[in-house]
Amino acid sequence: MNTDRINLLLIEDNEGDADLFTEMVEEFGGEDFHVVHCTRLTDAFAALDKDKFHVILSDLWLPDSCGIDTFHRLLARDTGAPIVVLSGNDDEATAVKAVQCGAQDYLVKGFIDGYQLVRSLRYAVARTVTSQ
Repeated sequence: MNTDRINLLLIEDNEGDADLFTEMVEEFGGEDFHVVHCTRLTDAFAALDKDKFHVILSDLWLPDSCGIDTFHRLLARDTGAPIVVLSGNDDEATAVKAVQCGAQDYLVKGFIDGYQLVRSLRYAVARTVTSQ
């Protein structure tokens, strides 16, 4: 891993969305980010076993995990990486629950732009670094 860059684990089963978020990160984050994409939570766990990630951006609805349970399973992995939740569901109750349980942010697909996405990821990393 290049230590000068933020290693981002993107967990998103929709290839179109994954491409869009990767493009946003590349456009607004430039060379500061390296994106690793997984479509299933089990694949993400394998990636977490192989590499260290500075931040995780995860959809809640995956082929092998559903809803807030996806976040809890990632959190239980205790990687030390902050988790930013990504969802197509603009559900305030789920968003508040995720943040109360430790999510750094809850972003709704279709309502974020590249600037907001990269800012959220950078802030999540900064909060984790300063709290250690």
